[in-house]
Amino acid sequence: MVLPHLEKALEYNPNSAAVVQMLADLYARAIPNTRKYLEYALKGIQLNVAANDSITQIYIVSLRPPT
Repeated sequence: MVLPHLEKALEYNPNSAAVVQMLADLYARAIPNTRKYLEYALKGIQLNVAANDSITQIYIVSLRPPT
């Protein structure tokens, strides 16, 4: 199952918005667990993606048209 891998990923980068979003979505839809869903959903709201998640920053920059 993917959950242990995602939770391990959060140990390496607790500010990964992508991982937090995936965990919240899994706990909301695939493995209903309201407590875990709220935990990750609230954490996702608190994250400042632009300041903390370098993967997201790289992705956003790669979408910009060349100048």
